[in-house]
Amino acid sequence: MASVSIARLCKDKPSALGKGGPHRILHDISMEIADGEFLVLVGPSGCGKTTLLRCIAGLEEPSAGELAIDGKRVNDVPPQARDIAMVFQSYALYPHMTVAENLSFGLKMRHTPPDEIKKLVEEAAQMLEIGHLLSRYPRELSGGQRQRVAMGRAVVRRPKAFLFDEPLSNLDAALRQQMRLELLRLHRRLKATMIYVTHDQVEAMTLADRIAILRQGRIEQVGSPAQLYDRPANTFVARFFGTPEMNLIDGHVEDSWFVGDGVPFRAHLPGLGNQPVTLGVRAEDLHLQVADSSELPRGRIDVVEHHGHEDLLHVRCGDKVLSARSIAHKSPPPGTEVRLVVAPQHCHLFQRRDAQGDGKRLEPYGASEATA
Repeated sequence: MASVSIARLCKDKPSALGKGGPHRILHDISMEIADGEFLVLVGPSGCGKTTLLRCIAGLEEPSAGELAIDGKRVNDVPPQARDIAMVFQSYALYPHMTVAENLSFGLKMRHTPPDEIKKLVEEAAQMLEIGHLLSRYPRELSGGQRQRVAMGRAVVRRPKAFLFDEPLSNLDAALRQQMRLELLRLHRRLKATMIYVTHDQVEAMTLADRIAILRQGRIEQVGSPAQLYDRPANTFVARFFGTPEMNLIDGHVEDSWFVGDGVPFRAHLPGLGNQPVTLGVRAEDLHLQVADSSELPRGRIDVVEHHGHEDLLHVRCGDKVLSARSIAHKSPPPGTEVRLVVAPQHCHLFQRRDAQGDGKRLEPYGASEATA
């Protein structure tokens, strides 16, 4: 296996219809991927994650910057000489070949001895539990079986790194869950360096040792799933990472108290000077209390989503609709007036969002009391 090093990598592409100068797709990407690490690239459509993966594979040529695999610069090394394997969204199997022939084709092109080919194919088939499919053709396989064959074709090569470009997006929900487990087992067995592109947050959190969140060709944050969820670097990461997205309330601090703009929400923030800020709260940290007649109502339950294991409540609070999780089947009905309570340690503070909707994380960010 091998480490992958990316230093100030940029990628330009011609503008649409050939008008104007080149359009920059990737901006100064720098990242170190450790030997044996499972790194997931995640972000909205068009953020550059597939382009970055293709640059690592050698299918795209960087406009600037350095790429190294196992400590060796590979900018000028052709894809077939980089000793990496790539698994695509489409299975890309040869329809006229059996599973065994698909698995062995790349090895034959490298003039691998027949005995070694047989051994490697059998090992990969056993690992991916497709040994009973070796004589079948792709048309005779299910989607999950075809994806296993596509992964097996990469596994038999024993490459330095595996690159995955949204390999599970064509599968239904049940198969995606099953294949995520297969990928985790494969990574554990091979101890391989894997770089995986997806837009699915569940895949990212399930598979990754670390996650890199991209937006408009730039890295917003890199860290473990827990780090990105618990300590998002800015409001973009806070919104993007997590389902539902984090509740974000614009407001300002006056005399150590946060006051929401157009939202009846207050939080005590000792030690923080007067300034405009954005306060964030995860849905599971926002608790509801039914408002009695002596209290000024703070919000009204608008919609209740029943998810089986839990309920997701959408509460209209002034100009905002906030999300809160609740125990399944124990939620107040729509129309109920409630107060919102959040524990101090679960408050996130960011700089006031700019015109692009961004705000960087602030420290300190706690509160001794926060209620609405």
